[in-house]
Amino acid sequence: RSTTTKSVTHQKPPPPSESRCCPAGKLFEFESSNESFLFDLTKQTPCLTDDRRGNADTDILVPLAPCVYRMTDYTIAKREPVLLRRCVLKLNVLRCLERECTVINNLLWHRLSPSADTKSLDDIDG
Repeated sequence: RSTTTKSVTHQKPPPPSESRCCPAGKLFEFESSNESFLFDLTKQTPCLTDDRRGNADTDILVPLAPCVYRMTDYTIAKREPVLLRRCVLKLNVLRCLERECTVINNLLWHRLSPSADTKSLDDIDG
């Protein structure tokens, strides 16, 4: 009686090529060939940015890529594209995060500069 076993070799995916990078100046880009998103991975920590009124360093920018990678259980260090179906499953979480970022920036603006903005706190929360 002879037994044949298959040898299974696990190959690592190829390293991301230059063509698989998000174009400069964009937060993300959809790659239709494999239905995935490429994200700007240059910013990985929150930072201050200009607000919509042009005031320097007043809004807090939370980078999108680290949030998406963590929510979809991808490893950001691998820099691999995130599949569309994984993003769709977390879309409501992203919407919630975007709304909360906007609310906190508006609250900070109102708190730090109440005379410049006549909105009440009820208007800020939406």
